[in-house]
Amino acid sequence: MAAPTERLQNLEKIEAELANVLQTAASVLQELAKDKATIKQVETHSTLFLKQLNSVETELTREINYLTQVSTGQPHEGSSYGSSKVLQMARHRLRHARNETAKLDAKRGHAAAAAAAAAAAAAGGAARPAVQGPPPPYQATTGQPQPQPQPMGHQAPPGYGQQPTGQ
Repeated sequence: MAAPTERLQNLEKIEAELANVLQTAASVLQELAKDKATIKQVETHSTLFLKQLNSVETELTREINYLTQVSTGQPHEGSSYGSSKVLQMARHRLRHARNETAKLDAKRGHAAAAAAAAAAAAAGGAARPAVQGPPPPYQATTGQPQPQPQPMGHQAPPGYGQQPTGQ
């Protein structure tokens, strides 16, 4: 296939041929408008008009077919659109896979922490579980931890938010 500059040059040639077709059509009409039209001149100009029109139609059809092929994503020479689209979609799928993997890792980390807390509660009872995160906020006046509101459907681990017993 031709390079983009060659395609543009070809379109410019077609445009010039189309201008010639219109001039030939004008010549035919001028000849017919005369009082004494020469049939031979009219036939010559008409034949030339039809040949030029057929040539322009053939070239335009070729260019339209090329553009149809390019726009539908069919493989063709001289364009990297299909390849760049495949690469873009692969990158998008990779980002999505990484995000999903990160979500699964986060869930696995939370599940491991909950399992450790349950094991500690079962083994020690009153021992504070090893839950990662910030310590509970304390009241400035009493030094007692404030109870933390829990999201619906979740329960605080055993011993969380309670004052340790002095043993």
